[in-house]
Amino acid sequence: TMLARAVASLARRAHHSSAAPAQRIAELVARLRDHEDREAVVFPAAERNVFGDIQPEVRWSYGELIDRAKVFAAGLRDMGYGPGQRLGVK
Repeated sequence: TMLARAVASLARRAHHSSAAPAQRIAELVARLRDHEDREAVVFPAAERNVFGDIQPEVRWSYGELIDRAKVFAAGLRDMGYGPGQRLGVK
């Protein structure tokens, strides 16, 4: 996918670059913004959720994925997490 190619490209350049991780992420987001209407993620339909409802298929474009990631990052910042801190998910 385009996302995988962009990440691989940035990883290769990271070995030859003194750019900070935040700068490399900004470069990736800028590349993805060029294709923000293209499909990035598809979550297949689920048979039933915990409430017994059938879950429809969900599709996110690159633009939606970037926007959701920014909201998630803002939530982490609001909880006191910052760059370089580790976060466990259970």
